Amino acid sequence: MLNIDKQLGLVDIHTPGSSVNSTFNGDIFESQVSTPLFDKSIDVDSAITDATGIPMNGRVLGLINYSILDSELEIKSGIDQSFSFDPTLMVSLTDENGGVSSFKVGDSMDFIMPDYATDLTPTFWMDNTFVNNTGIDITPYLSISALSLNVSHIGGIGPLYRNTLSSTYGIPIYNNSFTLEGFDSYTAQNFEIRPIPEPTTMLLFGTGIIGLAGIRRRRKKE
Repeated sequence: MLNIDKQLGLVDIHTPGSSVNSTFNGDIFESQVSTPLFDKSIDVDSAITDATGIPMNGRVLGLINYSILDSELEIKSGIDQSFSFDPTLMVSLTDENGGVSSFKVGDSMDFIMPDYATDLTPTFWMDNTFVNNTGIDITPYLSISALSLNVSHIGGIGPLYRNTLSSTYGIPIYNNSFTLEGFDSYTAQNFEIRPIPEPTTMLLFGTGIIGLAGIRRRRKKE
């Protein structure tokens, strides 16, 4: 870190030094990287004194210390990056007509069953979504302390006003998601599925058999 101190301000210029925090959230790998760029602090009351000629802080008669305004403005800037990697095992089912249905392994899906037997070919593959969000954060801090008085050996009052203001402003630089290559897919042995008759169809089929059996028994009796 390089410090530059000149008159009213202090500027800290940081050489690259990043802090990294990585976690697993279920199957998702997440990482946060913060890299400070620079800090700049400005002694506001000294600037006002130089501009107006009125001392904002001082000592009178060697006994009384006073402060009209004691204020400092600090601006911090850094690069923030967030990465996430969500590898998901997927399966695609390809039918005889070339239709493909894909879903996550372990999940269920709706499949329109044809009225004839058909072959399905499963192919397993990885959905590797990698997300990179990068931006610059600028955070100004303003501390204000005003109107205080202290008399030696007696005591003092104030400051009558004190406050600190801060806010962070993010400037996006690069936000993107893409699929990582290099993961091979695997095609397993195909299998056949057959339609299952609906309950109403099975009922009609069953009553039909019973009817045929009754007719056959009646003919035997005749």
